[in-house]
Amino acid sequence: MESHVSANIELPNLRIECRNPYRFHPLQSNPIPHPPFKMTAAWKAAGLTYNRYLAIAARTVRRSLKDGPRLASERRGQMDLRFAKWENGKQGEVRSLAQANNEAVAQTAEK
Repeated sequence: MESHVSANIELPNLRIECRNPYRFHPLQSNPIPHPPFKMTAAWKAAGLTYNRYLAIAARTVRRSLKDGPRLASERRGQMDLRFAKWENGKQGEVRSLAQANNEAVAQTAEK
């Protein structure tokens, strides 16, 4: 069994190199706990929501593709959200969220 020792030890006739000092104990294959430290996700530290972070990452990946796959992936990325208002247990008219938002903005601008 390969050991994932995580320390650099040098003796006259022995040299052991390891990568992660907190992953495994040098003499055992049992994991030991990581040191106590707080790691904040980069998206959270930047003030983004997780959904916004995913949208930015997806857009970045789509833009990095060649033309054929890029066009296909951009079509998958477009969304048309729809909603319906329910009253007394019955579904009302199904409307486009973008269209309803534009109508609400126009009504607010008229007032």
